[in-house]
Amino acid sequence: MEPAVNSTRHETIQHHDPPPQLPGSRSGSYAGATTDRGADWRDEAACLHTDPDLFFPVSTTGPALRQADEAKRICRTCPVRTPCLTWALDQGNFSGIWGGTTEDERRAIRRAAIPHVHHRAG
Repeated sequence: MEPAVNSTRHETIQHHDPPPQLPGSRSGSYAGATTDRGADWRDEAACLHTDPDLFFPVSTTGPALRQADEAKRICRTCPVRTPCLTWALDQGNFSGIWGGTTEDERRAIRRAAIPHVHHRAG
């Protein structure tokens, strides 16, 4: 997407694609995220008709762990798990389960993908 320039402040403003609707929801759209067949990846998601709340546990302990495990179980069967995960990684820190990963797991994936710079002592 092309950046827009704010003429009053002379700064560049990046426009971002809107996030897709939550897992399990049909409303809204995310243009540009398509499958090999050209369809929006969400249209083929295993979570399409699942309660979206399942994918957004309120904590990382107790019953929320079982909830996250159940959401991940659905993701493991999903034909569009990779585009979903790619979207979540590209967009940043969104809460919830996306592409079969938690926010913490996605943060670790992003950290591992960043090249490490080693400085020599002078």
